[in-house]
Amino acid sequence: MYLMVMKISNSALLAFYTVAQEGHFTLASKRLGITQSALSQRILNLEKDLSKTLFIRLKTGASLTEEGEALLQYCRQLVALEDEFLGDFSQSAKKIKSFEGHIRIGGFSSIMRSQVLPALVPLLKNNPEVKLTFISSEIRHLPALFLQGKI
Repeated sequence: MYLMVMKISNSALLAFYTVAQEGHFTLASKRLGITQSALSQRILNLEKDLSKTLFIRLKTGASLTEEGEALLQYCRQLVALEDEFLGDFSQSAKKIKSFEGHIRIGGFSSIMRSQVLPALVPLLKNNPEVKLTFISSEIRHLPALFLQGKI
């Protein structure tokens, strides 16, 4: 069985939503950075696709029809969902940027002082929840410490 699903383009929804917010095609076209004729064409195509009149066009602007009001509510829900997603996404991105936990590093003393410690300074400054334990040992003891889970 073939199911046909109609999709509304994002550019058509954005055009509609902007005209609905501005109440005027000229103001909406300026806000979107497109010509008024391109904006009008997007709205006309959307109305054709939906088989509905969305705006009553007046010399003083545009007002929504009942169907236009329904589509405006749909657009508001989309905007709210997008804002919620982007807020959640932003919060999880902030969480990813910060590390926490305990790191145990082992090595021989000259490498620990000259290479490892200076390399970890930015990590420690940017992630105060990270706890580090350094173990200096003879190089021959390091494999055993690693296998024991001490480093």
